Amino acid sequence: MIRWEHVDWVFLDMDGTLLDLHFDNHFWLHLVPEQLARRDFSHLPFDQAIDASRAAVYERYQSVQGTLDWYSTEYWDQTLQLPIMELSQQQQHRIRYRFDSEAFLQWLKQQNKQVVILTNAHPDNLHLKHQVTGLLDYVDMAISAHQVKYPKENPLFWPALSQHLPFDPNRTLLIDDNESVLSTAAAAGIAQVLCISQPDTTQQSRMIPDFPAITCFHEIIQP
Repeated sequence: MIRWEHVDWVFLDMDGTLLDLHFDNHFWLHLVPEQLARRDFSHLPFDQAIDASRAAVYERYQSVQGTLDWYSTEYWDQTLQLPIMELSQQQQHRIRYRFDSEAFLQWLKQQNKQVVILTNAHPDNLHLKHQVTGLLDYVDMAISAHQVKYPKENPLFWPALSQHLPFDPNRTLLIDDNESVLSTAAAAGIAQVLCISQPDTTQQSRMIPDFPAITCFHEIIQP
């Protein structure tokens, strides 16, 4: 599936690829609406308050989906008037590796590759998740899309990234759970792309019709 002999650069997404997306899904789809329900809709019975809060917050999510604001803790601090990083720290017990991600990182560390985390996550989130998992100890570097100024879904991301890293697209592998990101990368000439079919380990694997996909990394680790 992966032609490792043709890979010099391995670009790895963080949330939903190396780390379990359950943390983020729980935080944004459950915890944040609950916080807003208690604050903004306390005059309603709680089940109605939750419904009203979800409708309100989902509309705000959709208005910035695919932009850097979508991933910015600072943006949501201001927009929702919630202490996003403080709440994240309170939930850090939910941050964990997906399945055999840590074993894959250990294997990659023994290979002659440049291993880079490319994440849309805000640097504050990247720092918190490293504190919990030690993720950055396994890679050569990590780059947030906030440093590049474009989210990975944006075609301008890849030319901008080339100003930060001297990678050869023809000898690069990208592993990500976001199909839009993979489409943009493939269009930019990234030679090999691979999708994660089960980013949230509490949910079922997805069908990925357009890209090669795996659930666990042992599927691509060479003996």
